[in-house]
Amino acid sequence: MKNVVLYLIIFLFSCSLNAQEIDAGSAKLIEDHIKSRLNIEKELINPQAVEKVFYGTFYKVGPGFFFPDGYGGCIEYYLNLNDGKVTELQKLGYDMEMKELLALLRKEFRLKDEAGAVIFETALNALFPVDEKDKPDVRHMKKNNQWIFLRGKFFDDDTAVIVSVNPDGTVSKIDLILAYTVN
Repeated sequence: MKNVVLYLIIFLFSCSLNAQEIDAGSAKLIEDHIKSRLNIEKELINPQAVEKVFYGTFYKVGPGFFFPDGYGGCIEYYLNLNDGKVTELQKLGYDMEMKELLALLRKEFRLKDEAGAVIFETALNALFPVDEKDKPDVRHMKKNNQWIFLRGKFFDDDTAVIVSVNPDGTVSKIDLILAYTVN
């Protein structure tokens, strides 16, 4: 075992000695070339749907790259521009606390009744659109101090955005649960 580790150390040391660094001029040429091939598609998210709930302006962004033999796009994601700051929204791909979204919530917004729930759900639909097949499963309900916004199916369960509220309707936490069981 000692010999294997010794040979590995010698090998890695020799590789680091042979490593070539790119000179500043070449690095700049490469970066400029890549930037010239980059294309960013930007789409404004319906401001009327989100401005009652969140600060800033939301955009769907789709970076892409022009190759010599065509065009390749990357996964779309969502950005918020507010007071000169850019906030990247998390992808809805795992259970998580949605801290970025909570930080963008309007201080005056209250989620205390059905009217507030409809406004919040409309904003969710704009920011995190569901597939056509999931639209029949989109609904909301209230349990104790939480509003549960069902967003579609995740295998046999539902994906839910769970919004915890204080007695006055102020939002204290926003969570995403991929596999939420409706009782």
